[in-house]
Amino acid sequence: MTVNTNPVTLVYKIPKHNYRAYNKAGLSFGSLLTEDNSYVYIKQSTPVGTSFTIHNGYQYGGGNASYNVKLSSIAPKSPSIKSYSANFSTIGDFSAGTMKFTNIDLPGEYQSITVFVDPRDYVQSFYNLTQGYEVCTIEPGESSCTGPFSYAINKGNGYIAHYFIVRNQDKTLTSNQFEIRSIWNTDLIPKITGYDYKEENKSVLVYVTQPGNGNWRDVLMLSKLEILDTISNTVLLTGTKAAMSGEDYTYAFDLSAIPEGKYDLTFRATDTFNNSSQLPFRSLIIDNSPPSISFSYEGKPLLSESTVYGLENISVAVSDALSKSKISQMVLQGGPASDDVELGFTHNTDGSYTPLYPRLFPSLDEKN
Repeated sequence: MTVNTNPVTLVYKIPKHNYRAYNKAGLSFGSLLTEDNSYVYIKQSTPVGTSFTIHNGYQYGGGNASYNVKLSSIAPKSPSIKSYSANFSTIGDFSAGTMKFTNIDLPGEYQSITVFVDPRDYVQSFYNLTQGYEVCTIEPGESSCTGPFSYAINKGNGYIAHYFIVRNQDKTLTSNQFEIRSIWNTDLIPKITGYDYKEENKSVLVYVTQPGNGNWRDVLMLSKLEILDTISNTVLLTGTKAAMSGEDYTYAFDLSAIPEGKYDLTFRATDTFNNSSQLPFRSLIIDNSPPSISFSYEGKPLLSESTVYGLENISVAVSDALSKSKISQMVLQGGPASDDVELGFTHNTDGSYTPLYPRLFPSLDEKN
């Protein structure tokens, strides 16, 4: 349908049992025009191209009404916002509908805002509905304006929504409004309350409390729980959420997934505002590689083709990058006689070992 006027008035017919006056869970919008035994007739005026909300009882918000109306060439066009850009002192310019301010962003304040619109043949007014002032005006044929937007945010936590709209000078034609939601949190910090470690399967459950969990329609939540190595300052594992109840979370880790190495482990919990806390866990050595053994003969590396004259000139060194290793048994095997003899050995001051000749019989000290 094509119309010659703007705004337009629409009439909606809805069952009486779905109207708020007769049902607390019913619809609410516009104004009552008339009614009969079965229906109510609701009048709603709106600038063409904008939407309005039909509120449903016991539901947050509601639904946007739709209509199929086109303006004729003689009807004035409604303002239309294309985009906007707000400036915050510690961040700079942004155009997000929701801004989460973290500890490094605060304190700070909004300083200005710019709106971009479709040009019109009349003066357009950019208006801050929340604080109740005209931000700036857009002259005919122009497509943007910038004006003051002042609101300070300090450390702590909170939420505020600022609503903006563009309209003509007599306020009969408006754009859809837009909203900038500011949410901040610097003091509701996650706390790791304990853990349960099982050595037999290298598993650990970690317990974290997130104060204010779910605030601002689930914007504040625990984001992640990690295991850090404080030696290398690297993240080794990210936990899996096992349970959540109220403000309490349980995360699970499988330490067998940590690669070989020597570590000092710490838990770190981080929320959706990048606040974090830590709890030391334990030192851990994961050593899956056997030690290496080297042989020397008369102070030089013993090669496979070397001829050995005397065990007393052999030294054996054991090394392990992660664990302290030692020799607990030394056996001589092979040779022309297929020897299989357990040898004694001495531990030298440099950490190496020297084999001893086998003693078949104890020495006898006969006294006559």
